Amino acid sequence: MTQFLLIASDHPYTEFPDIAFSHAQEESFLNEAATALFPVERKPIWNVSPPGEEVGDLIYEARGAVQAGEAIENTAFGHLLCHAMKKLDAFALFYGSDFEGLPIAASPQSLLKTIDEQLQVEDGSNLELYVRWHPDA
Repeated sequence: MTQFLLIASDHPYTEFPDIAFSHAQEESFLNEAATALFPVERKPIWNVSPPGEEVGDLIYEARGAVQAGEAIENTAFGHLLCHAMKKLDAFALFYGSDFEGLPIAASPQSLLKTIDEQLQVEDGSNLELYVRWHPDA
């Protein structure tokens, strides 16, 4: 299983020049998740992939930093989330096929608090993050 970050964007390459993307519609599972998570979204839905890594790699790095006392905003993953909140109307972070019933964050503070709390959980090596950004919620 893997961690996914789906975003709704007309121009992801200009909004996130250092990130790689694939259309969610290209993979049936991600297309199903995109349809469920963004039912009225008119923009294309993209799966985010940092070059040479997966989103999960950034999350594991952030987890170590947060558990060592660093603020989530000071990590590469935190920078990605903060940039996404400024540029995007909607995105969703989920693990495996668990994309239903995600907690919705409508403010930057609530999103970062939700992520920070999830990063603090110590349950071995498995780390799963769940949140949906929707500032109009």
